Amino acid sequence: MNDFAMIDLGKMRYFLGIEVLQSCTGIYIGQKKYIKYMLKKFDMSNCNPVKNPIVPGTRLLKDDKGTEVDSTLYKQLVGSLMYLTATRPNITYEVSLVSRFMEHQTESHFLATKRIFRYLQGTQNLGIF
Repeated sequence: MNDFAMIDLGKMRYFLGIEVLQSCTGIYIGQKKYIKYMLKKFDMSNCNPVKNPIVPGTRLLKDDKGTEVDSTLYKQLVGSLMYLTATRPNITYEVSLVSRFMEHQTESHFLATKRIFRYLQGTQNLGIF
């Protein structure tokens, strides 16, 4: 402080889009605001929440003969989910699964990605404590 002009802004509240709540019992980090932004951006704010991010037993195949979807939109969805895994390790497996199909994505891959967003709709408050 002797060499540079500084001011104390108090406890950190947000850092790179990650909410930080500090208390005497521990530190919570989450991305509730970012999830709300993503749901609004991809027009899923009013979607029905689901209990799990992927249907148990789902197998996504690379050579699926389904209808191709917009690759730009798919890449945006998956990229947004990848950033979210910093505070939501519970969706890491599902995000890595749908990210395998960035080259050739079909309707089944797109629906699996949208299901992750539906899961996030119901679990926005989860984070790491």
